Amino acid sequence: MSKACVELGGRTILERQLESIRSARRDAIVYTSPHDVDVERVLTRIGAQLEVRRRLPEGVLADLLAIAGEVGCPFTTLDCDLVVDVHRLAAFLTPQLGDPAEWEAAVAVSRDDRGLGPRTVWVSTASQRGAVARVRALSRGSRPAAGRRLAGAYHWSSAVIARLAAAANSGATSLVGALTEAVRAGSPFAALDVGRTFNLNTPSDLAAAARSLNLV
Repeated sequence: MSKACVELGGRTILERQLESIRSARRDAIVYTSPHDVDVERVLTRIGAQLEVRRRLPEGVLADLLAIAGEVGCPFTTLDCDLVVDVHRLAAFLTPQLGDPAEWEAAVAVSRDDRGLGPRTVWVSTASQRGAVARVRALSRGSRPAAGRRLAGAYHWSSAVIARLAAAANSGATSLVGALTEAVRAGSPFAALDVGRTFNLNTPSDLAAAARSLNLV
């Protein structure tokens, strides 16, 4: 089963994300694998008339660049297993970033301090204006002082997509690695706090998300 179709409090993760998207008055395209049948079943059941595109996964960085080529910039992506309060996600989808030209990308960060093992990606920030902070560094493993967890929602501009494409052409295969190098090179990334988030990989993750969102 697709992670997006896992139920949480009687609704799938996909349904929860679509509620945020509708609230933010954004359009959506659902990407899934060629063999997935669960996503369209959920969309049919809830009467959502959305475009579904299918592609064989080639890795997060390669998939992101392919999607950018199809939909154009700017655009936003959400991890399929991202669970977050629907109102906080809607606020991320309609961010108050000031001058949009000031930022090449914006990432959602979670105030949740739970590490998810050595592959946890932490975001350190340098300064903050209101709800927006500038990303200073990305790192894996141990949580840095005042670091927040990368949450799984992103705003992309043509400038950062060009940087990521150049990195891929130079041999990069990891999205996090390419983003880390872009930040080190001075690319202006914004970090937006969306509260506590969950990426569901185990039954205990599902139970913790349900408790946090008062769905049990």
